[in-house]
Amino acid sequence: MTLKEMRDVKKLTGMRAKDFAEAGDEGDPDAIAALVYVLHKRDKIVMPFSDVDLDFNDFSMDLTEDEIKALAEQEAENPKETANGNG
Repeated sequence: MTLKEMRDVKKLTGMRAKDFAEAGDEGDPDAIAALVYVLHKRDKIVMPFSDVDLDFNDFSMDLTEDEIKALAEQEAENPKETANGNG
């Protein structure tokens, strides 16, 4: 994120960048909403922070080609770890 985006997140949520990253990993709803808010702003979609929502029932993310390639390389290097979920 840019410095301005980090300042926006801090203003909206009170979270510092490090706390924001950890909160996002833990599924904190304010952190997720702040991320969606920032991504919307990048695409020139303007809305109040309180209106940001995401329906996880309709939400899916596809791996990028680079992520697929990296996973395949990791599996080739460590087939046991990735096969049992420890990778």
